[in-house]
Amino acid sequence: MKETLFKRHPKNPILSAKDWPYKINTAFNPGATFDGEKTILLVRCEGLDGISHLTVARSSDGASDWKIDKEPSLTSEPGKFPEEEWG
Repeated sequence: MKETLFKRHPKNPILSAKDWPYKINTAFNPGATFDGEKTILLVRCEGLDGISHLTVARSSDGASDWKIDKEPSLTSEPGKFPEEEWG
Protein backbone atom coordinates (compact mmCIF):
# COMPACT_ATOMS: atom_id res chain seq x y z
CA MET A 1 0.00 0.00 0.00
CA LYS A 2 1.32 3.42 -0.97
CA GLU A 3 1.92 5.82 1.93
CA THR A 4 0.36 9.25 1.50
CA LEU A 5 2.10 12.46 2.45
CA PHE A 6 -1.10 14.45 2.97
CA LYS A 7 -4.46 13.40 4.32
CA ARG A 8 -7.71 15.34 3.78
CA HIS A 9 -9.62 16.35 6.88
CA PRO A 10 -12.93 14.45 7.04
CA LYS A 11 -14.85 17.75 7.18
CA ASN A 12 -13.11 19.12 4.08
CA PRO A 13 -13.29 21.99 3.27
CA ILE A 14 -12.43 23.28 6.72
CA LEU A 15 -13.23 26.87 5.72
CA SER A 16 -15.54 28.23 3.03
CA ALA A 17 -17.09 31.58 2.08
CA LYS A 18 -19.93 31.04 4.57
CA ASP A 19 -17.39 31.18 7.44
CA TRP A 20 -16.14 34.66 6.54
CA PRO A 21 -17.01 37.66 8.74
CA TYR A 22 -17.66 39.69 5.57
CA LYS A 23 -19.17 38.70 2.22
CA ILE A 24 -16.94 36.99 -0.33
CA ASN A 25 -17.63 34.84 -3.38
CA THR A 26 -15.18 32.10 -2.45
CA ALA A 27 -12.09 31.16 -0.43
CA PHE A 28 -9.27 29.35 -2.23
CA ASN A 29 -6.66 26.90 -0.96
CA PRO A 30 -4.50 28.78 1.55
CA GLY A 31 -0.86 28.81 2.42
CA ALA A 32 -0.40 27.42 5.95
CA THR A 33 2.18 27.64 8.70
CA PHE A 34 2.42 26.83 12.40
CA ASP A 35 3.93 29.35 14.83
CA GLY A 36 4.30 26.91 17.73
CA GLU A 37 0.87 27.70 19.13
CA LYS A 38 -1.53 28.29 16.24
CA THR A 39 -2.07 27.23 12.67
CA ILE A 40 -2.08 30.35 10.51
CA LEU A 41 -3.62 30.42 7.04
CA LEU A 42 -3.14 33.08 4.40
CA VAL A 43 -6.31 32.62 2.35
CA ARG A 44 -6.88 34.01 -1.13
CA CYS A 45 -10.46 35.23 -1.27
CA GLU A 46 -12.49 36.46 -4.20
CA GLY A 47 -14.45 39.55 -3.22
CA LEU A 48 -17.93 40.31 -4.52
CA ASP A 49 -16.25 42.49 -7.16
CA GLY A 50 -14.43 39.42 -8.54
CA ILE A 51 -11.01 40.70 -7.46
CA SER A 52 -8.84 38.68 -5.09
CA HIS A 53 -7.42 39.72 -1.76
CA LEU A 54 -5.69 37.91 1.12
CA THR A 55 -7.08 37.31 4.61
CA VAL A 56 -5.47 35.68 7.66
CA ALA A 57 -7.23 32.93 9.63
CA ARG A 58 -5.93 31.35 12.86
CA SER A 59 -6.81 28.18 14.79
CA SER A 60 -5.32 26.55 17.88
CA ASP A 61 -5.87 23.01 16.54
CA GLY A 62 -5.75 23.66 12.77
CA ALA A 63 -9.22 22.23 12.19
CA SER A 64 -11.78 24.18 14.20
CA ASP A 65 -12.54 27.42 16.04
CA TRP A 66 -11.05 29.57 13.29
CA LYS A 67 -10.56 33.27 13.98
CA ILE A 68 -10.70 35.09 10.65
CA ASP A 69 -9.60 38.72 10.32
CA LYS A 70 -12.69 40.94 10.18
CA GLU A 71 -11.54 42.61 6.96
CA PRO A 72 -9.03 41.77 4.22
CA SER A 73 -5.46 41.58 5.53
CA LEU A 74 -3.93 42.54 2.18
CA THR A 75 -6.09 44.18 -0.45
CA SER A 76 -5.44 44.59 -4.13
CA GLU A 77 -5.08 47.95 -5.86
CA PRO A 78 -6.26 47.44 -9.45
CA GLY A 79 -6.28 51.22 -10.03
CA LYS A 80 -2.55 51.28 -9.30
CA PHE A 81 -1.73 47.78 -10.61
CA PRO A 82 -4.13 46.96 -13.48
CA GLU A 83 -2.94 43.34 -13.68
CA GLU A 84 -4.61 42.70 -10.31
CA GLU A 85 -7.99 42.81 -12.06
CA TRP A 86 -7.16 39.29 -13.22
CA GLY A 87 -6.52 37.91 -9.73
